[in-house]
Amino acid sequence: MPSTPSSYLVASGPVLCLFDYTDGEHPQFGCGQPQIDNYLVLSPETLAKYIGDDNSNNTIDAGESYHLQSEYILASPGPDGFFTNVAKDPKLNRSDDILNFDYK
Repeated sequence: MPSTPSSYLVASGPVLCLFDYTDGEHPQFGCGQPQIDNYLVLSPETLAKYIGDDNSNNTIDAGESYHLQSEYILASPGPDGFFTNVAKDPKLNRSDDILNFDYK
């Protein structure tokens, strides 16, 4: 019997996921870690946090809420020109990012 593949909230490549973060990659620089750190790229960890993954395990567990109300995500880095990085602001308290759903 074949095993069931793992599924994730946000991922890339040959895995099951709801959102592929490379769909929003930077057209010139891609979306690898150096680009996430240095360019206009929304990291997969930050996207998962916005969607509702509070404990960073890439799934929506009991006690967490799925924040999306549509089938797509529109995201802008806000006035400062950079997406918030959840590694630097774990609770997204200083985020000025603009999304098409309420994430707080």
